This record gives sequence, C-alpha cells and structure tokens, in this order.
Amino acid sequence: MILDPRRSMRVHDHPFRHVVYENFALIPESDVAHLVQTFPSGLLSARRSRPGGDKSYAVRTATLYDMQGPSPHLSELPQCWRDLVAAVVDPAYGDAMASILGLETPSSGWEVRLSEYTSGAGMSRHTDRAHKLFSQNIYLCPEWQTAWGGGLALYDGPDTPEPAVHFLPGPGVSVAFARSDDSWHEVLPVSGSCPLPRRALLVHGYRDQEGHSVC
Repeated sequence: MILDPRRSMRVHDHPFRHVVYENFALIPESDVAHLVQTFPSGLLSARRSRPGGDKSYAVRTATLYDMQGPSPHLSELPQCWRDLVAAVVDPAYGDAMASILGLETPSSGWEVRLSEYTSGAGMSRHTDRAHKLFSQNIYLCPEWQTAWGGGLALYDGPDTPEPAVHFLPGPGVSVAFARSDDSWHEVLPVSGSCPLPRRALLVHGYRDQEGHSVC
C-alpha cells in the first residue's frame, strides 16, 4: 500500500493548521472496505478513562507501532493492516506530512494506535504535549450518521463555546493537524443511541523518543 499525502488534500490554517482527506482520497475504497471488515476489535484494551486533569476520556485502544517498532500483534493481522502501518511509518510519508502541515522538523518517532469509542464515550477538549509534532486520524466508520456524534472538533481556544470546524468520522475520511499550544481539539461524545463503535487508526509523529498518547 503506497499512500500519497499530497494527493487530493485540503489544507486549512483556521483554527490551526490541518489537512483533510475526504472519503477514500487517501486510501482507496477497496482497501478501506477490507480494513473495516477486518478491524481487530479483539486486540483493544479494556475501556480506559481518566477523569479530571488536563483532559478526560473513555476509549479502547491497542498499539500497533511505537518507538521500539512494531507491536507483536501486528504480525497477526491481515496483510492490509501490515501494509497500512508500514505506509504511515515510512520516513517519506512523515516528511511529506510535516511539510504539508508547515512543520520545520520531520518526525523522529512514531506511534500508531487503534481506537474505538463506544456509546457515550469521548475525549474532552485539550492540546497535546509539546514533544508531539502532529496527529492524524484515519476513520473506519461505515455509514456514520450526524446524529451519532463522535466528531472531531477543532476550536479557536480553550473556552470558545462552539467548534471552529467539525469533522464526522466517515469511512476513509482522514484529518491531520499540527500540534501547538493553541491546537485545541476534542472527540465529541458518541450518542447513546449509536449502534456502531467509532473506530479509527491514529498516527502520531514525535520530535523525540517519547510517546504513548491516546488522543
């Protein structure tokens, strides 16, 4: 699987630098369908939560790649997953994403995680730690409806009442954004009536050897 992050993208600077790939613009539809069908929910950890502090969240996760390299779980997954992880941790991909997002420093480390938000789950508004360069969300949510919530909201600041922009987690949709002290974002709660989990692959680029983020 070869991903070209410069193809069919939309770059925006408000409320902070981010790039959007609409349905199947980054990953072909046939590959997205296979990823959706083989999403390894059984690998995900028990529901995690951390109320209070700088952010609160409830999410199930599994790491496929971190600063030490691929997780042992990765070799057990279908080829489409191994190909996708290899594509997003390729240095050329990271260099291209850093350039698109206006970052002077390319990533020196990676973390790739699966995430799953179930009914009622979300993550409160926050900014990421300073060693993170960017985050990318690749959504794997077929037939997602607006009423189900679970969107990614980007804000002008910590206290603005409404998002500046809001993205639903459609199948193959991807949003990446540069980290800064002002990159306020939130995973809006999944509706209690939602019949499906909100699933995504998260790609985090780092400037050093730290990692282990869940957003």
